[in-house]
Amino acid sequence: MPDLKWTLIVFICIILAGMMFFLYYMVDKTQKQGLQEYTVCGCGCCEDSQPEIKCLNYSAGERIIEFSSEDNIVAQGSNCETANCVQGIKYIYCD
Repeated sequence: MPDLKWTLIVFICIILAGMMFFLYYMVDKTQKQGLQEYTVCGCGCCEDSQPEIKCLNYSAGERIIEFSSEDNIVAQGSNCETANCVQGIKYIYCD
């Protein structure tokens, strides 16, 4: 009977590891299919300026979502009341 217990524990661990790998793969795939570009403006981009374009390497772990999250935090800050507009940086995946 103890052998059955350990066999069941090993089986459950293998199933859980497989599920974790599948979820990681699906999240990674979904992120790349989602946001393909993002223009960082902080408190606001100037209307007549073209943003500087910077490439991100998705396969090296660089993610647009990180830049968009930081940009949203800056845009909601109190410093934006007195800030000037900026040229902006447009991040895109180049791989």
